Amino acid sequence: MARFKARARALDMLGRQQIAGIPTAISELFKNAHDAYATRVEVDFYRWNRMLILRDDGIGMTREDFEQRWLTLGTESKLGRGPLKPPPTRGAPRPVMGEKGIGRLAIGIVGPQVLILTRAQREGENHPIVAALVNWSAFAIPGANLDEIEVPVREFQQLPNASEVREMVDALLEGLDRLTDVDESEVARVKQELAGFNVDPHLLSPRLGEPSLNDSGVGTQFYIMPTDDSLVADLEPSPEGGAGALVKFLIGFTNTMTRGHSAPVIVPRFRDHHTKDSYLERIGPSEFWAPDDISAADHTIRGTFDEFGQFQGSIRIFRNPEVGHVVPWTSARGRQTDCGAFSIDLGVMQGKATESTLPPHRFAEIKRKLDLMAGVYVYRDGLRVLPYGNNDYDWLDIEKRRTKSASYYYFSYRNVFGAILITREQNAALVEKAGREGFQENRAYRQFRSILSNFFVQIASDFFREGTATADPFLEAKAEFDRIKEARKKHARKVSEQRVALGAELEEFFEAGPIERATARAELIAALVESEARAAVAVEEPGIAAESLLRLEGSVRRRIANLKEEFTVRKPRGMVLKGRLRDSYERYESEASAIEKTIIAPLRTRLDQVVSDAVGSRRLDVDRRIRIERALEETESEIRRDTSVLAKETSAIAVEVGQKVETLARQAVADIERVAREVDQEFARIDFSALPDDEAVEVRTKLEDRLRAAAEDAQGFLNAARDQLVALGLERDEEGQLVGAEDVRAAIEEQLAILEERADADVELTQMGMAIEVINHEFEGSVRAMRENLRRLRSWADVNPKLGNVYRDLLAGFQHLDGYLKLFTPLHRRLYRTPIEISGADIAKYLRDVFRKRMDDEESEIKVTRRFMDYRLTGYPSTFYPVFVNLVDNALFWIKDRPQPRQILLDVDAENMLVSDTGPGIPIRDTDRIFERGFTRKPMGRGVGLFVSREVLRESGYRLSVEPQGRLGGATFVISKTESEDQ
Repeated sequence: MARFKARARALDMLGRQQIAGIPTAISELFKNAHDAYATRVEVDFYRWNRMLILRDDGIGMTREDFEQRWLTLGTESKLGRGPLKPPPTRGAPRPVMGEKGIGRLAIGIVGPQVLILTRAQREGENHPIVAALVNWSAFAIPGANLDEIEVPVREFQQLPNASEVREMVDALLEGLDRLTDVDESEVARVKQELAGFNVDPHLLSPRLGEPSLNDSGVGTQFYIMPTDDSLVADLEPSPEGGAGALVKFLIGFTNTMTRGHSAPVIVPRFRDHHTKDSYLERIGPSEFWAPDDISAADHTIRGTFDEFGQFQGSIRIFRNPEVGHVVPWTSARGRQTDCGAFSIDLGVMQGKATESTLPPHRFAEIKRKLDLMAGVYVYRDGLRVLPYGNNDYDWLDIEKRRTKSASYYYFSYRNVFGAILITREQNAALVEKAGREGFQENRAYRQFRSILSNFFVQIASDFFREGTATADPFLEAKAEFDRIKEARKKHARKVSEQRVALGAELEEFFEAGPIERATARAELIAALVESEARAAVAVEEPGIAAESLLRLEGSVRRRIANLKEEFTVRKPRGMVLKGRLRDSYERYESEASAIEKTIIAPLRTRLDQVVSDAVGSRRLDVDRRIRIERALEETESEIRRDTSVLAKETSAIAVEVGQKVETLARQAVADIERVAREVDQEFARIDFSALPDDEAVEVRTKLEDRLRAAAEDAQGFLNAARDQLVALGLERDEEGQLVGAEDVRAAIEEQLAILEERADADVELTQMGMAIEVINHEFEGSVRAMRENLRRLRSWADVNPKLGNVYRDLLAGFQHLDGYLKLFTPLHRRLYRTPIEISGADIAKYLRDVFRKRMDDEESEIKVTRRFMDYRLTGYPSTFYPVFVNLVDNALFWIKDRPQPRQILLDVDAENMLVSDTGPGIPIRDTDRIFERGFTRKPMGRGVGLFVSREVLRESGYRLSVEPQGRLGGATFVISKTESEDQ
C-alpha cells in the first residue's frame, strides 16, 4: 500500500512561501499570542545585530503541548477540539484567530532561525521552561525528508544562558551531519547560519523587563536571529512620506477606534532599537485612531447591515444633527446572505481646511493621521484582519470609482477612516486565506464586497451629490464654502493689487532720499516766495502792492500744501499691512513726520514771516482781518471743490450700482413672471378629467416644484443683494467718526493678522513640544541602558575599591537625571485619552520634585495650604501641570534676590486656585500686558509663558488673572473656572 511522503521543504512552502511578508508574519504571531490569552505581546528589534525578540504573557506551553501541538502541523487543538480554556485570571473565553495550525510557520519569513522559550502554568503550578531551536533553512535543503530534520528540545528552571543555547546549536549541527543524499552546499550554508546564532536570554532578560519567564513568569518568547533584510525596509517610511509597511500593517492590531468599542484584551508594542541606548516605539496604544477622532470628523456614519445586507443607521453631515438612514441592497432578493450581519463606524473628512468645520489645529491633527493610516479597516472580534485598512489596497474599488468622477462618487481612502466590525460567530463564512492576506474570494466575501460597494455609492448619492433632498445640508454648506472662498479670492486679488501699488509708491518715496528732496524743494519755494515778496514791495502803488501780498500769502499756503502732498503716501482704507510692507510704511511714517517737523512746519513759519516783514517794510494798510478772511475763503473754496469732486464720483458709483441692482431685481421679477406664465400655459393644456388621481397629483407637484425652484433662485439673489447693501450702511461711532463696511473689514483683517502671527508662534511652540517629547522618548531608551550598565558596574565596584567612588558619583548623577525624566510623564497628553481627576496634592508634589534643587540653592520654599491639598479638578495633566510650573518658575525668579522669607504659597479661595509669592509684585501698568505674547520684564525672557498658560486654560474652561499686590505682598495669580464651565 502506498503512502504520501513529505519532503522537509514542504514545511518551508507552507510557511515562508505562504505568508506575504514580515508584517503579516508578525501579525500572525500577535494573533497566536491572543489565542494564548496574553494581555501583552511585545517586540524588540535590535538593528545592530539583526535580532528580533517577541514576548507575550500568555498561558505558555508545557513540553507535551509544544511537541504535540506546536511541532505538529494542522493540529485540531483550536478548530476541532475548541480553543484552550482560559485560566480563571484571564477573563472570558476568546474567539480563536488561528485555525489552520500553520501560523507558527510565519516565523520563518522573519528570520532563518529561532529560539523558542515557553513556560506554562497549569492548575496553579509552574512548569519548567521549554526551549527549542529551529533552523528554517534546514527544511529547505533539497533531498531532506521532514522527519530527518531534528529540533532540539530542552527544559530549564531558569532562562538559559549563552552556553546552554550553544549546546542546542551543536545538537542541530550534529543532526545536519547525519543527513544523507542531500545538497552539501546547502548544508554548509545552514551550518554557517547556525555559527552566527549568538543569543543569551539570561543576560538579555533584565534589559527587556516584563513580560519575563523568570521566577513565576509565564508566556512564550521567540528569539529570531538574524532577521531578513527586508525588515529594516518595512520599518522605513514610504517614499511618499507615509508610514512604513510594517507600521501600516501592525498599527491598529486591536480595535481602539470605533465609538463604544470594548477594551482590547491584548496590547501589542513594537520597539525599534537604533542603538544600544535608544529606540523608537513604532506601534502602541497611543499612536492609532481614537473614538473622539471619528466623533470630530466633518461627517460620521454608523449603523448595522442585517443578515439580508440592508443598512440601517445614522449619518451626520458637518455639524448638523444625526439623521436616521436606510440603504437597501437589492441583490438580497429575500434570501439571507452568507457573509452575515455586521456593523460599521466611519469618519469622513473634507479635503481642505477651508472646506471643513473643524478648527485648523484639529483638522491638521486628523489630516496628519489620514496621511499615515486612512482607510476602511476590518476587525473580527476586535482584532484586525489584514490587509484591510491599508490605504493602498482598494478592496472596495473606492479609488477606482473616484478616478471616474470625484464629485459623483465623493469617497476616497484619503478622506475616510473607520472600521467594519465582524465576528467569528456571525460571519463564519468570511474565511481568511492561508497566507493571511485577506479573505478567500468565496460567495460570502463577494456578497460582503457587493454590500459595502453599494453602500458607499448610495451614501455618496444620498448625501454628497446634487439632486436629492438629503444632500441639501452638504451642498448648502459646500456652496457657502465656495462662495466664501471665491469672495476671499476676489478680495485677495484686490488687496494684492493695492499692496503692489502702495509698495511702488513707497519705493518712489524713498528714492534719492526724501529728506534731501524735501529740503531742496522747500528752499526753492522759499527763494521764489522771497523773490515775489520783494517784487510786491517794490510796486509803488500801495493798493496794488497790498493786493499782490495778499495773493502771495494765498500762494504760500497752496505751495506748502502741494509740498506736503508731494511727500504723502496714502494707505488704502481698510488695508492691513504685514511683513516688509508694514516695515516700509512704518519707516515712511517716521520720515513723513520728520519732513513735517523739520522742513514743512519751519517753512510755513518762515514764509509767514516773509509776508509779514514785507507788509511791515512798506507800512502797507493790509488789515489782519482781511488777510485771515482771504485765507479762509481760499481754504473753503478748495475743500468745497475737492469735496464736490468726491461727492460726484461717489454719487456716480452709487447710481451705477443702484442701476445694476435695479436691473437685476427687475430681471429676477421677470424670471418669476416668465416661469409663472409657462406653468399657466402648461396647466391650460392638460385635461385633468382624463387623468387618474395619482397622475394629477404628480402633475400638480411638478408644476409647483418649477415655481418654487424659480422662486428660490430669484429670492436667493435678492436676499444676497439686500444683505450686502445693508452691510454697506454707514454709521458714526461715539466719537463721531464714520464707520462703514471697510472699517469693519479692516478690523477683522487686523484681528486675522494677529491670529496668523499667533498661529505661527503656536506652530513654533508645538514643534518645540514635539521635539521635547521625541527627546524624552529617546531618553527613555538611553536611561534604560544606563541603568543596566550601572548594575553591571556595581559588581566591579564591589570588588574594586578604586571604582567605588566613581560608581557612587555616577549613580548619584544618574538618579538625579532619572528623577527629572520621570517628570515628563504627566506632560504626555496622548497618555491620557480622557480627562482625569487631579488633586492639589498631586500638583504640589510635582512642583516640589521639579524645583527641589533650585529651591535648595536659592533658599526658597513652596508652602501649601490644606485647602489646596484637598482641592480636586478634572482635566489633562498636560494642561494644568505646565501652567503651575510656569507660575512657580516666574515666582522663583522674582523672589531669588529678595530678603527672607522667600516663599511661594499654593492656596484655594472660593474655588479659585491661587499662586502667591513674596516678590516685588507687578506694576499696575503691567497687569494686562503680562499676558500679551512677547511682553516680559525678565532679562533674556521670551514673553510666551503667561500668554500660553492663559490660552491653554481658556480652552479648558478656566481663566488666568493676576492680583498685582497679592496675599504675600508680591503677585498672586488666580486660576478660576469660567462661567461657561459652571453651566
